[in-house]
Amino acid sequence: LETTGLSPLTDRVVEIAVVQLDGGLAPCGEFTTLINPGRDIGATHVHRITARDVAGAPRFEQVAPMLLDFLRGRVVVAHNIQFDLRFLHAEFGRIGISLPELPVLCTMQLAPQYLRGLSARSLNACCLAAGIRLDGAHAAAVDARAVAELLARYCRMSHQLPAEWALMLAVAARTRWPALPPVMVQLLTREIVTRNRAQCR
Repeated sequence: LETTGLSPLTDRVVEIAVVQLDGGLAPCGEFTTLINPGRDIGATHVHRITARDVAGAPRFEQVAPMLLDFLRGRVVVAHNIQFDLRFLHAEFGRIGISLPELPVLCTMQLAPQYLRGLSARSLNACCLAAGIRLDGAHAAAVDARAVAELLARYCRMSHQLPAEWALMLAVAARTRWPALPPVMVQLLTREIVTRNRAQCR
């Protein structure tokens, strides 16, 4: 997630990206869109998203059904997972949806077990230590793809983590997710915004 700030109580999501992985931890699906937060855009110097970028983007409640479908039955993995969870719970709560207790994994918390010489536990530092390219950090899709690579790298380095992952997948399969009726909505990515700007010149 990219957000307007750090507080899920007052700040909002401005970009979402989900990378789905198959049983072998290879990418098999992707969902990404900018989100119109219905307020000022916040820290543009961090996420590089402007108010103009999100003017035609869907609102969170419009993409919520699709997001639920992408997450249902899966383990949710992120770098600093608690940050993302707080915002997910807050955003779904605003539309009257209570999320279940989710099976989650945090690549930031796991980093010291698998990466040597870490100067910090930021996604950039972890990717550097793991030899993973991170071009354009703080774009949701770029970060999500990097997290997917980190998880796969950790699993290749460990005999224990794959077994834990299998158990978490079993829990995820049993987790009951809420459902929302589908909504026809046009997603808006950074790439589409860039292309539209170029065509308007």
